[in-house]
Amino acid sequence: MKMFKMFGKRGFAVLTSMALCAGLVLPSFAASFSDLNNAINGTYQGNAFSFDDGKITLKEDVVNTGSEDSITIGSDKNVTLDLAGWKVDYSEKGTGSTIWVNGGKLTLEDSGRVDEDGEQVSGQVTGGKNSGVYVERNGSFTMNGGVITGNAGKDGAGVNVYNGAFHMTGGEISGNTAKNNGGGVAVGNRNMGNAATFTMEGGKITGNTATNSGGGGGGGVWVKNGAEFVMNKGEITDNRITGANCGGGGVGIHQGSFTMNGGLIADNTAARGDGVQVHGTTGSGANQGPGSFTMTDGTLKGDVTVVDEGGNVSVSVEGGNVSSLDDKYLDGKGLVDNGDGTSRVVTHGDENHTWGSWGDWTDNGDGTQTRVRDCLVRGCETSDSMTEEIPSEPTPPTPPTTPTTPDEPVIDLGEEEVIDIDDPAVPLAAGPVTRGEFLDYLWRHEGEPAAAAPDFTDVPGDHEYAPAIGWAQSIGILERVAPGDSFDPDELVTVAAVRDILIEFAEYAGMEMPKLATLMGEDDEAVLNCDEILAEFFGEEPAE
Repeated sequence: MKMFKMFGKRGFAVLTSMALCAGLVLPSFAASFSDLNNAINGTYQGNAFSFDDGKITLKEDVVNTGSEDSITIGSDKNVTLDLAGWKVDYSEKGTGSTIWVNGGKLTLEDSGRVDEDGEQVSGQVTGGKNSGVYVERNGSFTMNGGVITGNAGKDGAGVNVYNGAFHMTGGEISGNTAKNNGGGVAVGNRNMGNAATFTMEGGKITGNTATNSGGGGGGGVWVKNGAEFVMNKGEITDNRITGANCGGGGVGIHQGSFTMNGGLIADNTAARGDGVQVHGTTGSGANQGPGSFTMTDGTLKGDVTVVDEGGNVSVSVEGGNVSSLDDKYLDGKGLVDNGDGTSRVVTHGDENHTWGSWGDWTDNGDGTQTRVRDCLVRGCETSDSMTEEIPSEPTPPTPPTTPTTPDEPVIDLGEEEVIDIDDPAVPLAAGPVTRGEFLDYLWRHEGEPAAAAPDFTDVPGDHEYAPAIGWAQSIGILERVAPGDSFDPDELVTVAAVRDILIEFAEYAGMEMPKLATLMGEDDEAVLNCDEILAEFFGEEPAE
């Protein structure tokens, strides 16, 4: 820099030629924090940024060159900042936050860039000593991209929402270290009345650390004093909080609320509550209030622990997948092992069981046979059984001694005899049919009731039999034949599948399951006479 000042701008070209000839590496130059603040305020004169319809796009790194102020978004500003693969770096001499959202609105994006080695580079917000992004005075911060990394702070080293709203749809908050709580994100402040919210719709909060040696929490996210955190998508993984009395490696809740509607919390570490810790207190002071955790969906791998001072903690797990959960938090629910270290939360009670597969048939020695299935819910010992007559072996038809060719039938439908294939009264065709076709007959037989689209990965909305499958799933008659997330609609329907569907349908319709003499064969055999079976089931005449 001294050489540059000595030579001046005109002499810099000569210096450049000299350096290249000598094989020296020239220093790289960057825009200053003052440059970016001037750009935000509309007074910048230079080429470090491009401007397009209110968006500021970086064309080089932005570095604090002295004791410059933080990048500031005042209350009268609505700024979209595209990092474009460059850094906003406060680490040189700064003592505050890298970006200060002081009552305004900031949207952070990152279109990325390719460096001189051909590698894709992500933009960064880094070097903050009091958080990478600090939000207060009802400011609003939306993160759609970029990486907030390498920042420090007392609480919320990556992002600290003291008062305002944080909405995360993408990007990553990683590698930040908080002195107390919230290595990645802190939401809330000293007073219960000041609103602070965090909504997570995507992105990752990963690899952050909180070093509280007291009784705090939140290696990834810290929610405190009336703040609200709603997680719909995204990941909170590999975060940690140190200290023997600290909890909530993933999320720590201290007189705040956390609702998990989706996403993943996994592989976080803490002395207690690797996944989530909930802390609540009684009283009306600035730091007194309830703590709550509600889970409706998503996957939580790790413990849930409670620090309850005065009975002011609420934990409700209504759905999703968990790896470790005390049964006392399962009000009217149960856990079914997924086989991958997690269990899914299901409705469970005397009238609600999640059944396993049917066992093999056992001959009772009286012309009947029985098979049993068990409830899959952890701790439930309920079983279900089915007994039916052992079907006799069908007598094979006697082949004619002389092959004959039947006369081709002549069918006169007449002008008024057009068959409507959507008419529920039209019987199912003879011969093998698919699982989807079988449900389509039941659906048409019931008058084609409206239902939501099926929730199976292999049944798209435009599938031929999607309306029938969606209806069958909505009334609960597929729990035996499709306990997972796929249905195989185009596979031939088997003896076992027909039996299980009709059992569930009979229960749904409030009718007694008839003994079906026409349902014969091994469980895994394709059914060849669905028309006869359904006619017998409904007490109707089979199609001629």
